[in-house]
Amino acid sequence: MSEDEITKGSVLKQNWHLMLLCVGLISAGIALGFNANDVVEPPIEYTVVATSPDEISNDIANAADKNFVRPFEVVPKQQKEAKAAVLKYETENKELGSGPEVEKNLYRLGNIYYSMLFDYEKAIFYYQKLLDDYPKTDKIQMAYVALADSYSKLENFEEEMNTYDIIMEKFPENSPAYQFAHEKLRDNKQ
Repeated sequence: MSEDEITKGSVLKQNWHLMLLCVGLISAGIALGFNANDVVEPPIEYTVVATSPDEISNDIANAADKNFVRPFEVVPKQQKEAKAAVLKYETENKELGSGPEVEKNLYRLGNIYYSMLFDYEKAIFYYQKLLDDYPKTDKIQMAYVALADSYSKLENFEEEMNTYDIIMEKFPENSPAYQFAHEKLRDNKQ
């Protein structure tokens, strides 16, 4: 094994915590931005393919988290109900025009498209709209990381790297988003 191969393996092993941190940030963003109170009435039951009954959850935020971690376990019923939630949020946004609820809905829409419908182009649209229309949102770091990851899922590595550059310009060095972007850019150069 060459020294370069050993170094790359060591870098990944040494920085596993940064990747875990980013997954946690995005998952937390999903949970904070999209919860059971936001669901279209009547209450929606979610079915998650699980290994035990304890893993089955009626909480849409938990379902979104599980789908983020295990995207291929989403069942069609969840996708149908996710589309209903999309319709609800899009309709609310048209009615409201702007404001804090629209800001939340944009983030929720990005998360739904990203983690439940796996439509990364639409996720990019909503994350970018959130960042353009609400540049001081409290979800800014999570939105940028999710935006970069959406580009990665579409294999648009140039935009992914550009997004990491933006993250490093916008956020302090001690922020989780900055550290994650720094790692991704460093790994890309190796």
